[in-house]
Amino acid sequence: MFDPEDELSLAEFTGLEVSWAEGGTLRFADSIVVDEVQPCSREQLRSVALDPASCQPGDMIQYWSYVGIARRRDRERILATGLRYGLTALQPTALGKERAKTLGHRFNHPGTSTLSYSAICEVLSGSAWFLFQMLDEKNRSVPYCAIQQARPGDKIIIPPNLYHCVVNAGDAPLLFSTIASTNAKRIYAPLGDLHGEAWHNLLDEGWVKNPFYQTAADPEWWLPTPHPELGLTPNRPLYHNLFNYQSRCSGSWSQ
Repeated sequence: MFDPEDELSLAEFTGLEVSWAEGGTLRFADSIVVDEVQPCSREQLRSVALDPASCQPGDMIQYWSYVGIARRRDRERILATGLRYGLTALQPTALGKERAKTLGHRFNHPGTSTLSYSAICEVLSGSAWFLFQMLDEKNRSVPYCAIQQARPGDKIIIPPNLYHCVVNAGDAPLLFSTIASTNAKRIYAPLGDLHGEAWHNLLDEGWVKNPFYQTAADPEWWLPTPHPELGLTPNRPLYHNLFNYQSRCSGSWSQ
């Protein structure tokens, strides 16, 4: 459905004037504003890799995150929603035997709320696994874990209070978008002390438990579910939903 070589398709399904560039990066038209570009190198992934020695060459960029994307004409309206839109381009280059993945994190809590910020993602090109887990840091255990496979057009709701990471499930670059609160901050610790999340996906073995955890629940398998009441349908780009969420989110996007 989404061909990385087809710039018209990428622009159509993101809802933005964007195309692939060299090295798995993205090229944006002059009509697009990008607040920040955040590269993540293989060296940065050492702490969450099953085999840290496999993260070579260390200066190679594993994925690019583009934060605060907006059409120039939309920028003020998006800022008023208290939300931000971003794109992440994750290369398929494996970390040794382990499939390529993001660092993994959870979001902070707004004020005194018991629920952390959440987010919504959409796969735009390639295929992905989204891995979610509750974490008992003191006991190095995971009482709950879930995995959701996602393909182009699928929308993924990131629940509050769960650590999550994204795995490139294929052999092509993975591109996914994210809507989150501008107040949401990523918390990466303590996953680095545990060599990542409780399950790793290996090229030849599939999902295997991370031996640095004392216990880890077997994952539940979530299916992509459209939410038309939220505008989350396969044929509607996530970017087009930004303005609809202003009244629902009240800037917190946590409940």
